[in-house]
Amino acid sequence: MAEKIKENGFDSLACNYDKTIPAHVARHYLEKRVDFIKGVLKSGSILDVGCGTGALALRLAGEGYEVSGVDASLGMLRECVKKGFSRVSHAESGKMPFAPGSFDLVMSVAAFHHLGSRENVAAAIAEMFRVCRPGGKILVWDNNPLNPYWKIFMKRLPWDDGVERLVPAREICAALRSAGGENIRLYRLGFVADFIPRALLPVMKSVEEALERLPGARNLAAHNVILADKL
Repeated sequence: MAEKIKENGFDSLACNYDKTIPAHVARHYLEKRVDFIKGVLKSGSILDVGCGTGALALRLAGEGYEVSGVDASLGMLRECVKKGFSRVSHAESGKMPFAPGSFDLVMSVAAFHHLGSRENVAAAIAEMFRVCRPGGKILVWDNNPLNPYWKIFMKRLPWDDGVERLVPAREICAALRSAGGENIRLYRLGFVADFIPRALLPVMKSVEEALERLPGARNLAAHNVILADKL
């Protein structure tokens, strides 16, 4: 793990990060993300940019992928190591310690709204392209600004300090095109709220699937999921 860059708002709160939302809701979204990624990449190497406590990376490693993680928070990376995921590096998303063309899939999940400025978003995407191999894919999965719930939910989070910015899909798509991305696809996914009781989750999952298929309704989904090819 690299030397510490700077204090990060997540460092002192990382041990409680996985308790932010109920376990059954977190499990639902984890499974949803794993299923999506398995549809994108059957096997190979993955870099998780902003890997957090490593929950997604560990699940993907369990599916047979070769997974590495990078995060700006040492506290988060310590939680990764506690869980048994040690292929991690301490770095900012705009400057990562990997050779060009190192990974088949470079992804970032629920991290872009922490980057703040347009410049940081563009730098992260450019760097993700650099470390992705030709023929590989870039995946950005982040909060959808069109969903009104995020502005309420994010005010409850102790590590959000006002730097956060909900990044529009058009901005991410434009940055992907500028970096050289091809065949850019936008999906809008997720309608299960964190307050859904466990007993209602099966019903809500069916409702979620239906809403994701409706052109108007899906625009309000929780997440923008944007996939691009590196040719």
